[in-house]
Amino acid sequence: MSPGIGEFYLYEGVYHAFNNPDGTTLGGTRIVRGQKLLTQYNAKATELAQQRSLEFLAKQFANRP
Repeated sequence: MSPGIGEFYLYEGVYHAFNNPDGTTLGGTRIVRGQKLLTQYNAKATELAQQRSLEFLAKQFANRP
């Protein structure tokens, strides 16, 4: 993939706000556009997403003049 284009990852089995430690239960009460959001913290997915984000940013800055 070319730098600057972006990367997309799908985290199977995770819910909205999976990287929010305060989102500890399914069936959160947050309503967006008339839909109830399911929230549940997922430490493994959070760690992987943070790692991927840092790697992506490192690639972007490494290719700067």
